[in-house]
Amino acid sequence: MTEKDSAALAANPVGLLQPDAQKAVRKLSQMFRDRRYLFGHLFYVPDLSKWHFFQFDQRDLEDEENHWKEGAHIHFLNWLWPNYDAKTLWANFTSGKAKMNDSLHVRYFDAARQEKRDR
Repeated sequence: MTEKDSAALAANPVGLLQPDAQKAVRKLSQMFRDRRYLFGHLFYVPDLSKWHFFQFDQRDLEDEENHWKEGAHIHFLNWLWPNYDAKTLWANFTSGKAKMNDSLHVRYFDAARQEKRDR
């Protein structure tokens, strides 16, 4: 969103959106689709010789339009993966650079959520 977009929204009268305000609303909607809430949990022993890392974002929990054909899931790595160590993995994760293409995908099932859908 630019200052021009904000101004277009503010200047739009009550009623239908003018073309510049429509453009601003489309940008705003796209921002909500593109945002990413990243969650990660690292479990480790004090000397970091053994650790487990679980990670997901809000898109991973969706059953449809998911990058994994099996649906909702979380990503898992641990000390047994080559080329990973806990400190580097955590640093990459907290900086938003968590690329875990070789992680194990673990199916996620939320029974309460499914029950609501089935009603």
